[in-house]
Amino acid sequence: MKFDNKFRNTLLKVVTNPFLLSFIFTFVVIFSLPPIFNKYDATIVHGDRDARNKQIYFSDLDGDGTSERISIEQVYPNLIGIIVSKNDRILDQWNFTGKLLAMRPPLWGDIDGDGLNEIFVFVYNEKKIYLNCFNPVTNMVFYKDKFVVAYKPVDERLDCGVLSLGFYDNNYDGKNEFY
Repeated sequence: MKFDNKFRNTLLKVVTNPFLLSFIFTFVVIFSLPPIFNKYDATIVHGDRDARNKQIYFSDLDGDGTSERISIEQVYPNLIGIIVSKNDRILDQWNFTGKLLAMRPPLWGDIDGDGLNEIFVFVYNEKKIYLNCFNPVTNMVFYKDKFVVAYKPVDERLDCGVLSLGFYDNNYDGKNEFY
């Protein structure tokens, strides 16, 4: 008889345990709820259109530890748009007439020694290649459509590009030259 009382007391302790009662109650509530939401639902948080003629680069142009987003796009057949943004805020947009020349790697560097990188864009327009250089942080334009060389493409295709060797001050005037 003593065994029966001991068993009954143990069983009563287990059945009236608050953890077991809350587990049973939670189990009943969870599985009796109707499916009001999809368990695995993916939503678009940020969207951006993708274009084949758009190039996106990231570089810390002002040296503050945060990279700026540089978007270069051939907007129309004869117009190039460059948008520089930082922390999802557009700093400015620059437009150049012509077709963008292939640049590997993208060209930016500090030519005036102020610690801020300038962006270089080479364009082809009317059988000539032009250089455009600007500082997106200070909004200063160094070169706008500066003539580089006359060029006639074969079969009306642009089959040339620009390769950067670096920025060096070879004449010791305090300004880096682009090679």
